[in-house]
Amino acid sequence: MGMPSIRRYRNVVGDERNLLARFAGAIRRSDVRAPSAAALPLRDAVPLAKTDLTSGGYRQVLRFPGMKVLLAGCAPSDVGDNISFVAIPWTAISISTPKTAALLTGAAVAAYVLPGALGPALFGRWLRRFSSLTLVRADAILRAVTLGIIPIVNIAGLLTSPTFVGLLAASSLLHACGLAGRYTLVAELLPGRSRLTGNALINSSGMAGVIAGPAIAGLIIGVSDAPTAIAIDAVSFAILAVATLGIPRGSQRASLYDSDAKSKPPMKSGLEVLRRDRELATVLIVSFLFAFLYGPIEVALPLFVQSTLFGNSALLATIWTCFGIGAVIGGLATRFLDKIKIEVSMCVIIFLWGASLVPPILIPTAWVAVASFALGGLFFAPFPALCYTVFQRQVSGEQLSAVLAVRTSFSIVAAPTGSAVGGPISNAIGPGSTILLSGLSTVVLALVSWILIGQSRSRVFNGSRVAQISREPSPAEVQIRSD
Repeated sequence: MGMPSIRRYRNVVGDERNLLARFAGAIRRSDVRAPSAAALPLRDAVPLAKTDLTSGGYRQVLRFPGMKVLLAGCAPSDVGDNISFVAIPWTAISISTPKTAALLTGAAVAAYVLPGALGPALFGRWLRRFSSLTLVRADAILRAVTLGIIPIVNIAGLLTSPTFVGLLAASSLLHACGLAGRYTLVAELLPGRSRLTGNALINSSGMAGVIAGPAIAGLIIGVSDAPTAIAIDAVSFAILAVATLGIPRGSQRASLYDSDAKSKPPMKSGLEVLRRDRELATVLIVSFLFAFLYGPIEVALPLFVQSTLFGNSALLATIWTCFGIGAVIGGLATRFLDKIKIEVSMCVIIFLWGASLVPPILIPTAWVAVASFALGGLFFAPFPALCYTVFQRQVSGEQLSAVLAVRTSFSIVAAPTGSAVGGPISNAIGPGSTILLSGLSTVVLALVSWILIGQSRSRVFNGSRVAQISREPSPAEVQIRSD
C-alpha cells in the first residue's frame, strides 16, 4: 500500500470518528437518551451487559448471574427426590402390617407425586402474582418442613399411616409450581438462544439424581433406617431454599425482552393461555402422550426381566442404571440440537425412543436389553428440555409460570396413569408384548406428531429465528445505548 492510499484510509477513519462524535454530542445537547432494552420493541431489545449469544456452551451459560446458584440448589434436591422414591416405600412397609403393606405403599407413593398436579388447578389464578423465585422457594420450604417432620414423628413413635400419607401429600402440593418456577427462572436469567442449554443443565441434574439417589438411599437405609433417608431429602430441599436467596433479584426478567415471546393480553390462568394457543396445546398433548406411553414400561420391565430374561433385581438395576447414564449423556448433549428445528428434534426423539424398545423383545437377551435401554435413555433425555424451550419461546413473561405449572402437572399425571394402565395390560398380554405395544405406539405417536406439529407455524419453533432476533449488538449500538 502506498503513501497516498494510507492517507486516504486515515481520512476515511477520521471522518467516521468525527461523525460519531458529532452524533453523540447532539444526543447529549438535546438531552435525548437512547431507549432502554425494556422500552425497545421485542424484536430489537437485547440484554447487553451480560449476554453472550455467540456461544451456547455450558461454561458460557453458567457465567450468567444466578445460574450457578440455581443449579447448585437444584442438584441436591434432585438427588433427594430420588432418595425418597426408595425410602418412602420402605417406610410404608416398616409402619404397616403384612396385610396392609401393599395398600399403604401404593398410597404413599401416590401421595408423594399426584397432589402436585392439583397445585396449578387450585392456585393457577394466583400464580401470576408471584415471581418464579418465590414459587421455587415456597415449594422448597414446604417440602423441607413437611418431610422433615416425618423422621421426628417416627423417633417419637407417633408415625401412623394417615400421618405419613398426609405429610407426603402436603409436601407435594406445590411441587409442580416449584418445577415450573425453575424453568421460568431459566427463561428469566438467560437470553433466548441460551435457554435450551440452561434447560438441558436443569434436566441433566434430574437425570443424574436418578442414578445417585437410589444408591445413596440404599446406603442410608442400610446404616440407619428409611425415615432417616427421608430426612436427607428434607435437608436437600432446605439447601434449595437457601440457594434461592443467592439469586439476584435484579437478574429476574432481565432477558425476557430479547425474544421471541408472543405479546399476549393478560390471562386468568395457564389453561386459558393453552386453550387459545393451538401450537402450545399440541405440544402439551404430545408430551402427555409420550410420558403416558412410557408409564407401562415401569410396570412391565421388572416382569419381563424375571419371566423372559430369567434375571434378578441386579439385572433390573443394571438396566435402569444404564438408562440413567445414557439419559445424563443425552441431556448434556441437548445443546447441540439448537441448530435444528425443535419440532423436528421432538418427533425424532419420540420415534427413536419407541424404536429402542423393540430389540429386547425381538432378541430377548440381557445384553440387548441393557444396550437398548442405554440408547433409549440417550434418546429420551433431551425431550423435556426441548419441550420447556418451546413454552419459554412462545409465552410472555407474565404467563410463563402459570403455563409451565400446567405443563408440569400434566407430566406428573401422565406416567403414573400409564403405569396404572400398564398393569392390567401386562396381565392380559404379557410383559414383553406390553413393552412392544408401548414401543410401536410411541413410533406411531412420532409420526402423528410430525403431522400435527408440522401444521402449526413452525417458524415459531425454529432456533435459527431466535438467533436472528436475539442477535449480538454491534459496538455502535452498545455505545449509543450506554449513553
